[in-house]
Formats: sequence, structure tokens, C-alpha cells
Amino acid sequence: MRALVNLKLFNIYVRNTRVRKGYDWLILPDGRRISVAPGKYMSIAPSVFGFEDWTEEIGEKPDYDYNEPVCTVSESGFVVRTVTVKCMHDGVTTVDLYYGDKLVVPEIKAGREYTGGFTYVSLRDVAITAGAGGAIAALLYFLTRRRR
Repeated sequence: MRALVNLKLFNIYVRNTRVRKGYDWLILPDGRRISVAPGKYMSIAPSVFGFEDWTEEIGEKPDYDYNEPVCTVSESGFVVRTVTVKCMHDGVTTVDLYYGDKLVVPEIKAGREYTGGFTYVSLRDVAITAGAGGAIAALLYFLTRRRR
């Protein structure tokens, strides 16, 4: 099943340089927010995403391998969805993984797997449930009217 959660909302905070990076933005140590080309520091595939931890805008030379960290996402549940994120980090920096402003996996270092997660209410699932409930109610109404 394809992830419903928006992977572009994941972002990292690189502790070593105090830079925060998302899909098309970064925040420098002095607090300035800079727009960057979409995907410059974050690569996304279905249910997988990865980051580049080195930052060109502060004089570092990124290698754009997008494995600092690389994470897989899985979801389960209906209406109340549970998101599980597993990350591996091949770099030398320490990063925190966020979903928007929510800390998901703190202190990811090189060499081992990290797991974190969160839950959310899927408005899509609520709409499907409401739609199905409405269809069933209409069918029951129709069937009870025909019997009269």
C-alpha cells in the first residue's frame, strides 16, 4: 500500500552544523530560511526518502548520495493511522528527523538502524467511512420504503 503521509513534510536537523533541511528549503544556523531547488537535499521515492547532510550554502561540499539518513515509511490502521519510520545513516554527522515540527527520530548516528513513528487521523479514511455509511443508510432507507 502506498503511503498516505506526505513524504515532503519530513525534514532533518543536522546537529553538527545546526542546519535544518526539507524538500525545498533550509534554515541556516543564524535562522535565515532559504528556498532551494526541490529535491536538492532530499530525494523521494515511493515510501522511501533520503537526505544529504552536507550543506553547500555554508561552504560544505555535498556528495548528494542522499543516505544521511535514508528512511523507509510504512503505515497501518484505518482512520487512525500509525506511521513507522526506519532510518539508516551512512554519514558522520548526527541528525534529528522531523515530520513538520514533530520530532520523529532523535539523534540518528551512523552505523545502526533507528525506528520512530507517530499517529494521525486520515481524513481520506474518514471520508471513505462516511461515504460508505451514507450509501448503506440510503440503501436501508430504500429497502424499508419498498416493503411498505
